[in-house]
Amino acid sequence: GMTFKYYADIPELLRHLLSQTAPECSAKRKRAFWERTARRFTNPLAPTVILLSILPLNVLYFSQQVTQEAGNSWLTDGTRLSFLFGSGTGLSAMGVYAAVVQVVLIYWGLNIGWNTFVLILCLNTFFTEFADEILLEPLHPDGCCGLGKLRSASTVLSSLLFIIGLYLSLKVIDKLVVQGLPLFSDIGNPLLLSTYAIAAPVLFFLPLSAAHRVMQNRKDAFLLPIAQDYKHAVQSLGEHTKREEIERVEKLGSLYYDLQKRIPVWPFDFRSMQAFFCAVVVPVLPILLPLCVHLIKSLALK
Repeated sequence: GMTFKYYADIPELLRHLLSQTAPECSAKRKRAFWERTARRFTNPLAPTVILLSILPLNVLYFSQQVTQEAGNSWLTDGTRLSFLFGSGTGLSAMGVYAAVVQVVLIYWGLNIGWNTFVLILCLNTFFTEFADEILLEPLHPDGCCGLGKLRSASTVLSSLLFIIGLYLSLKVIDKLVVQGLPLFSDIGNPLLLSTYAIAAPVLFFLPLSAAHRVMQNRKDAFLLPIAQDYKHAVQSLGEHTKREEIERVEKLGSLYYDLQKRIPVWPFDFRSMQAFFCAVVVPVLPILLPLCVHLIKSLALK
């Protein structure tokens, strides 16, 4: 359900962004952007390539499992699908179920990654083509300059990344604790962990970073008159300045610095960093902490 919500949020987000442009913005330009975006998302080539790529990789992975652990693991205690591995041994019933689940989950995860990549391209195109026409409000009630729809889509994506990270943690724990095997005994876990380590931060931050320049420009333009008033007020202070004037300058300075903190500029504002830690880092802490401890012990013994 969360995946469908994410996919439903994407066109809603893009429609909202187009509606936030200035009235004088050309309808023809907006229609051309929408049609180009629709073609990118409905292209069937990418899902087909993803499926054709993960099937042989999973056959290779489970072939390695069968060769190393034949009959000694709940995965390989059987003969099912042995024709794929070129041997007399194969997978157990639970092993076949685990293989199907793994293929589906990897396909699901890669499709989310691909659609997010397309979304990143579309957002960068939008904020480049319509940079001068999009109407952002630095003090909008949504707390993100009127880009609440983008924040909402990012929140759903964060939840999906959390689920993927949790799955990887459980998979690694099964390998290390349940099966009692080294982490690098097969190509699967290192490949998935390295892919997650690279892709998760990219997929989290890049959709938000597309709006960075526009948000920064709007924030600077909004704060500039206040900054100039504050500068002139400070320069006018003298030895005989009245107390009321000093208090006015102090309030003006407090207002400026409060607004400076309050108006966000994605992607590295405090709220985004907090969401990144919770969505991407927390689910893999059960495997990161033991690995860090092991690394520290290894370095200490040298």
